[in-house]
Amino acid sequence: MKTTKETFEARDGLQLFYRDWQPEGDATAVVAVIHGYGDHSGRYGYLAEHLVRAGYVVCAYDLRGHGRSHGPRGHVGHFSDYVEDTATFLGLVRERWPRPSVTLFGHSMGGLVALRYAEENPGDVGSLILSSPFLKMRVAMSAWRLRFLRVAAAATPRSPIANPVKGEMLSRDADQAAAYETDPFVHHFATAGWAGEVLQAQARARRSAGVLSCPLLVVYSADDPIADPAAIDEFCARVTAGDKTVLRYEGYRHETFNDLGRETVLGEIEGWLATHAVRRVRL
Repeated sequence: MKTTKETFEARDGLQLFYRDWQPEGDATAVVAVIHGYGDHSGRYGYLAEHLVRAGYVVCAYDLRGHGRSHGPRGHVGHFSDYVEDTATFLGLVRERWPRPSVTLFGHSMGGLVALRYAEENPGDVGSLILSSPFLKMRVAMSAWRLRFLRVAAAATPRSPIANPVKGEMLSRDADQAAAYETDPFVHHFATAGWAGEVLQAQARARRSAGVLSCPLLVVYSADDPIADPAAIDEFCARVTAGDKTVLRYEGYRHETFNDLGRETVLGEIEGWLATHAVRRVRL
């Protein structure tokens, strides 16, 4: 397996970190990955290694303010910054592997970013995989808490808020959970401004579900303690695209591809890609 690590420039000049994993010979197709909140591209090794063995190129970048990318930790000025960065990232991917489209894979908040990109750019995404998409928090916020966040987002957007995510909420694999807690490129806080932008993006994503036209795979757990499975169910029901596959697992945590039993999840993702990924990639 070959790897590349470098930086590229966002539209506003911010430096973003990029990496890819490549098979030694010709590739079947390209999968572009967007990671979750507080996360970074380096934590997607299991997914990348599995797909590279199956012949795929896997590309990923660290969102602004995450991992090795520049930008204030835990904060974003506008959610559209993530979407625009993804457009730049996909432009880089297509430069390297010229093709009419790619398979876009987004996990958690990265799933929300990927979804908003696909909704705003119909026809630009060849196929879309949403892994535990963060369409709503599993633990409902009270009305007063929501009001507080909206006021704080407008008045003091850089004010910090706690990120309640713990390693055991991501995976039942003790090694994976511990690695998350000690990873120096993971951060465990957010800002009111970030929360306000995400709440708006979630509402827009749910409302716009009907505009999706590309082949769609949604992978999530009925027992996810972070992303609300009921909101994902509702979203899937609103997607009218004919080519829609929903894989709902029991007992898994938020990162189904990093959890115990991940071989089943990764195998089903690979199987779906075999019939939906755009082909003919030469390295």
